[in-house]
Amino acid sequence: MDRSTILSIIAYLPFVGWFFPMFFTDTHDTTAQFHAKQGVIVSAALLASVLAYILLTMMMPKPINFLLTVALIGVFGFALYHSGIAVRNILTGRGKYSIPLIDRIFDKINI
Repeated sequence: MDRSTILSIIAYLPFVGWFFPMFFTDTHDTTAQFHAKQGVIVSAALLASVLAYILLTMMMPKPINFLLTVALIGVFGFALYHSGIAVRNILTGRGKYSIPLIDRIFDKINI
């Protein structure tokens, strides 16, 4: 595997992959930059979901907390599933995979 492929895969790992690929990719390596940017957006969305969950569970009654927990599990499942597809496409050489919903804000954010 070349450096671009490794950095593209690392972009989807929590903590390590949030900013590591963004600082170590070449400016002309568009594939690694694409996956690094997408990985940061996915991580930010997951972090925002967890923070919203924590705040809402403190304010809502118990029956609604259960629904919030189910929603949070769904968000994590969505992110894990589509990140897995992106990594599979990187490894098999199928090209870039834009995660649904993330691709709508992808071009609007300049990282």
